[in-house]
Order: sequence, then C-alpha cells, then structure tokens
Amino acid sequence: MEDLQSEIIIKKDKREEYKDILSELRTNLSLIREQKISIEKEVARIVSLKSNYENNRDELAQKIQFSENKIKEMKNTISEIEKKLIQDQKTKDALEKKLKNIDVEIQKENNKVSQQNKYIREINTRLMNKQSAVERLNVKIAECETTIKNLYDGFYENYSINLSEYESKGGYITNRSYDEVRSELAEIRTKKHSLGNVNLMAIEECKSLSERYKLLTEQLEDLEKAKKDIVVMMDEINKVSVELFLKTFDQIKVNFHKIFRKLFDGGNAEITLTETENVLESGIDIIAHPPGQKTQSIMLLSGGQRTMTAISLMFATFLVKPSPFCILDEIDAALDEENVTRFISLLGEFKETSQFVMITHNKKTISAADIMYGVTQEEKGVSKIVSAKFVEKT
Repeated sequence: MEDLQSEIIIKKDKREEYKDILSELRTNLSLIREQKISIEKEVARIVSLKSNYENNRDELAQKIQFSENKIKEMKNTISEIEKKLIQDQKTKDALEKKLKNIDVEIQKENNKVSQQNKYIREINTRLMNKQSAVERLNVKIAECETTIKNLYDGFYENYSINLSEYESKGGYITNRSYDEVRSELAEIRTKKHSLGNVNLMAIEECKSLSERYKLLTEQLEDLEKAKKDIVVMMDEINKVSVELFLKTFDQIKVNFHKIFRKLFDGGNAEITLTETENVLESGIDIIAHPPGQKTQSIMLLSGGQRTMTAISLMFATFLVKPSPFCILDEIDAALDEENVTRFISLLGEFKETSQFVMITHNKKTISAADIMYGVTQEEKGVSKIVSAKFVEKT
C-alpha cells in the first residue's frame, strides 16, 4: 500500500505537469489565433492601400515599396505561425501518447485496488469466523467453569473439605464426570490458544483502504476529465490545421496550374488529395496533361516532363510561401535546351524574392547566373575554389 501511495503521488505530480502544459498550449493557441487575425486584417488593409495608390504610382512609389516590404514581413510571420502550429501538432501527439500511458497506469492501479478490496473482504470474512469461534469457545468455557464451581461447592457440602486443598494433599477424585469436565476444559482452552491473536485493527485497516479507494476514484475522475480536455484541444488544433492546410493547398493548386501552362506553353495540371475525409494524413496525387497528350499520372511522363512538372509544383509552393534561400542540385539534368530556356526564364521571375544556388553542368544555365563558383586543381592533389562574377555589358 505504501508503494501504491508513492506511485499515486508521482501520477498526481505528472498530472499537474500535464495540466500546466495544456494550459500553456491553450494560451499559445489563443495568441496564435489573435496574431493570425490581426495579420490577415493588416495584409488586407495594405493590399487595399496598394490598389488605391496604383493610380498615382509615380508619386507614391516609396509608399508602395514600404507596403510590399510590410506584406513580406507579414507573410514571414504567417510562416512562423504555421511552424508553431506544426510544433503544437507534435506536442499534441506527444501528449496523446502520454495520455494513453496514463490510461494504462490507471488501469493497473484499478486492478491493484480491486485486489486490495478482495483481500479486505477475505480478511473481514476470516475475522468474523474467528470472532464467532471465540464467542462459542467463551460460552463453553463459562459453562465449564460453572460446572467446575458446582463440583467444588458440592464436594465441600458433602465432605466439608475444600477440593483444591484435597487435590494438593494427593487426594483422588473418583467422580468420572469431573475428569471429563477437566478434559473438556483443557481441550477448549487449547482450541482457544490455537486460534491465535485476533487482529483488532482489521476494521480500521478496512476503513483506511476504503478511504484510499475513494481517493483513487476521485483521481481517476480528474484524469478522465483531463483526458476529455486534451481531446477537445486536439480537435481544435486539428480543425485549425485542416483550415490552414486546405487554404494553402488551394492556393498551391491554382499556382501549379498557371506555372505548368507557362513552362509547357499550354496543357493542364492539377493536384488532388487521396483522402478527402482525413486531410491531415492524406497523400497527394499529381495529374499532368502536357500539350498534345492525354491526361495521365506523373509516373507515365518522360524524365524531362516529370522534372518540369516537379519544377512547376516547387515554384507554385514558392508563390504561397517564398523562401529567402534555395539550393537546386542538377535540377536541369533531364531537360533539353528548349525546356532549360523556359526554366531559366521562370527562375528570373523569382530572383527578386529569393536567392538560388544551382549545382549544374549545363552551359546555358551557367550563362544565366550572376556568380559562378567552381573547383579546380592548379597543382595535382590540391583543390582550389574559384569564383567569377558575370557583368552584363551595355
């Protein structure tokens, strides 16, 4: 019982710790929602100002530039908020795992309490049996003592001699009933001693265990209530995550179609969810329709077409969530000269918002770069990094 009590104390400490974590998560979620609403309002206001100022672009160029920078900052903030939501999702998963472990521990504690209650019932049954046996023996002892007393009194009345003195002098009692009484009395006393000591604290122990069972039951109710709160919070997080994901997915879907048509000079492309009922765990199907071909899965396209489709999807994502830095490794390896030209043209549209580092052997791609870095060996076994900055001549 002491071990169980120590384990319960540890569980209570863990429960308080999880309550603090849940409270912090609720506060963070509320702050994130408020920040998101404020940012969306600010972005809407800035976009509205930008549209009003377009008529006087020459006079308000500096203000428009400031507004665009502000929009970029707001998008970065939204990106950070989305990262925070992803982190909260991971925290939710960890809490759900801990909650399952707590449920398992609670089940173990309930099993232990059930065993203790069973043991208490057995003790109470044995105690009642012993008490009944003791009472019966006490009645028999009292009857025997009364019989012995009557025998002593009758012997004194008949012979005017105290029987105890007569026995101490070696007197012999020929009354057979007296021996039988003494034998029965000895037997009863032996049975009484064989019963052992009665545990008079059993009732108190039963009461203590009952109080402990009540305490464990209350703790179980608190844990179940905490579990319900966690489930509600997880539902809220899932709801917000689904809304953000679907919003971003719809934007990427539109951008993917536009960029695909630009790279392929026509055609159609779209992305779809494999499981619309479970958005957060759904996969994504990419369906491409290059000009002059039937609509088909991306796995049935040629290597160059698959590369161009992947580039379209990457830059469609960039339009929704631009990155300040991007590394592309041999992305143009499977492209022919015409597709390389289209890729470089599209890359030039994103140079204003992002920096691109490309690892390539394609001469046309290298010629479109601003700075080139390479590795050479002027001496055998000694590598040297060289760079060249391309300046367009007028």
